[in-house]
Amino acid sequence: MDASPVVHGHCDARFARVRQAFEECFSMLGETGAAVGVYFQGELVCDLWGGVADGSGRPWEEDTIVMPYSVSKPMAALCCLILIDRGLLCADKRVTEYWPEFAQGGKEACTVRQLLEHRAGAPFVPPGCGLRELLDEEAFTARVAAQAAEWPPGEVLAEHAMTFGHLCAALVRRLAGVSLGTFFRREVAEPLGLDLHFGLAQGRLASCAELSSWPEATIDQLKSMTPLSPRGLFEPDLLFRPSVVNSAEWRQAEIPAVNLHGSARDVAKVCALLANGGALGDVRLLRSDTAALLQFPSDPGVDKVFGFESSWALGFQHRPWVDEASGTGRGTRFGLGGIGGSSAFGCILKDEACDEAGLGTVGFAYLTREMGMWERAESVEDALLE
Repeated sequence: MDASPVVHGHCDARFARVRQAFEECFSMLGETGAAVGVYFQGELVCDLWGGVADGSGRPWEEDTIVMPYSVSKPMAALCCLILIDRGLLCADKRVTEYWPEFAQGGKEACTVRQLLEHRAGAPFVPPGCGLRELLDEEAFTARVAAQAAEWPPGEVLAEHAMTFGHLCAALVRRLAGVSLGTFFRREVAEPLGLDLHFGLAQGRLASCAELSSWPEATIDQLKSMTPLSPRGLFEPDLLFRPSVVNSAEWRQAEIPAVNLHGSARDVAKVCALLANGGALGDVRLLRSDTAALLQFPSDPGVDKVFGFESSWALGFQHRPWVDEASGTGRGTRFGLGGIGGSSAFGCILKDEACDEAGLGTVGFAYLTREMGMWERAESVEDALLE
């Protein structure tokens, strides 16, 4: 199949199957606009994009950026990881040592680790909070701090779908004196030369892909995952309104749980750096021992919002990577997928094609504008192992 009019960019010949799988996302899986970035052994080996960036047919270009929903969360957590690396934040100390207001409502014993691993007991948007409150970082953070814990911190795993970013941002602001978006720009995006943003500048708005409307079947699937899914994802339902998430107001705000805007190649670059021990090229963001913390997740649990078993390491979800053909475990992915179908991870891969010890590093990102589930990203991920 010749898909050259649809898919653009470059792909190392060793990863031709990745390009083929990406093309098949358009021809077989309903994709309309997306990008894929893959790093292997610290090198960008796949940088592909294709389709359209909005409903009018505007082409997805090399510099198109998009909002990948919860793929944003590990990028927000990275800001806290940098503070841990610098000795300003300790994962096993109570959050209240840095943010005293968080002690309200039975949350006083919550540790930084529990907060980063979605066990803080504050996974839901406080009642009465809508778009206006969410766009006001200080007001929304105060409301989250004041609400009562749903469960004692540490006892229950429940992805903090809308509150996670503001929890991270509260720690960053108290320890670094700036917003999480500013910290991410100064400490991550600028040193690595990344087109990644929490809080988009006016000049980049025109490069954004517009997120599509949501299929009713996908909405029904998300609502039915667990009894708490509707509350965790749809109260309020802002994430599912194209008029909200495609607005300039939303894109320019900092809502770090969900509204990173950027390219697949640059999300993959961050993941590659973390898999590579905290450094890539001549840029080091973390000491190797800090980056190694991401390889040791806490005990798994069944997520009360999403309904599946998962484990977390300081804001990064762990998933085993298994070769479906042979059943062989090839490594553990750490990162996160976003509702809508985007996904990103780093991995230390066990493979004969890697170095002398059979180990290699991977950074991967699939970012889409077409709302759905994760079968498209998963098909490209699987192609990496073929």
